[in-house]
Amino acid sequence: MRIVGFMVVGAGEGKRYLERSLSQLEKFCDEVLIVANNVDAHTANMFGGCHVRFDDREWGVAQNKIKEDAMVDLGKLKPDWVIAIDADEVFDDTMTRAEFERLAGLGGAAWYFHVIDLWDSETTHRKELAFWNIRFWRYMPELGLGFENKNLHCGLAPRYAYHKGNYAPHILRHYGLMKAADRARKVARYDKYDPKAVFKSKGYYDTLRSQAPPDLYDEIVLLNEVAAEVATYKIKQINEKVMHKPQKYHYIRREDGSVIDIPDRHLAMTLKQHPTWTLIDNVDVTRSDEQLPTARGAEAPVVEADVEERGEDEDTEETQEDEPVKPAAPVEASDEEVACEKCDYIGKNKRAVSMHTSRVHKV
Repeated sequence: MRIVGFMVVGAGEGKRYLERSLSQLEKFCDEVLIVANNVDAHTANMFGGCHVRFDDREWGVAQNKIKEDAMVDLGKLKPDWVIAIDADEVFDDTMTRAEFERLAGLGGAAWYFHVIDLWDSETTHRKELAFWNIRFWRYMPELGLGFENKNLHCGLAPRYAYHKGNYAPHILRHYGLMKAADRARKVARYDKYDPKAVFKSKGYYDTLRSQAPPDLYDEIVLLNEVAAEVATYKIKQINEKVMHKPQKYHYIRREDGSVIDIPDRHLAMTLKQHPTWTLIDNVDVTRSDEQLPTARGAEAPVVEADVEERGEDEDTEETQEDEPVKPAAPVEASDEEVACEKCDYIGKNKRAVSMHTSRVHKV
């Protein structure tokens, strides 16, 4: 199995957490591709042994294009699987090359890791900001290598990975928000590139300004909790014999400002049920619709490719689940089909969808 690392690095990262992140990536991978985005000389000197692609387009304007264009160089390294992390991220101490190979052997298109934001110190974190995010994905150019069509929050994997990802019993530690000064720079950057909160909800941006005290971080305890949760999920597989046809998705903004993506076949129904939701944009993607569970347990939560960014130089992007939408009125049965707001499920009535969201999405 050939594993290739992928990392986008911006200016100043060499003086922050790049050394530990890059060291771990090189340990796990056969080769590493670095996209150097407006890097300084000190940071550039740390790329020895890696393949380097220079791209100095403005990060807050062309993020998705920078990553999509880098897929050309990534393909030349002939990866089977890709580990994509940011310059301020580190996997938990139990991760090894053998464990990545074990996960790859279980199937599917990608693996989510439980991301935690260290806050104020390496022994405290913001528990409410923790979420699942893809950092290991199968290289399948036949499914399309396009990222989210967004200037911000476009992800660290091609779009297909977010719809066929499994859940790893592991943690990814994010250091980029640990220092108050870094958080302040982050807030200023979002004020510049997303002043109207178009690409992410205002609530997330406000959280970065929060002065709330952090929670204690015990990695062993949290690893056990994550493993217990993952044990309840089914493993998703991709049937490679099935032809994969392009599908169009639409970005929809809800009343609370959060953004979700809706398959084209569900758009009319969704807007009819929620007239206050607004259409933002759409994108054509190629993805698999074949899912063959191979393990017993509950369906893992479906995570839409709604991506939030972290890291000093806008090179950290996380996929976060939308907050549950509470029904405005009691759910009643009807004869009209109803679409789930968080995945592709179509129920024969509102009651069926209510049961589905309770069981699958834990809402």
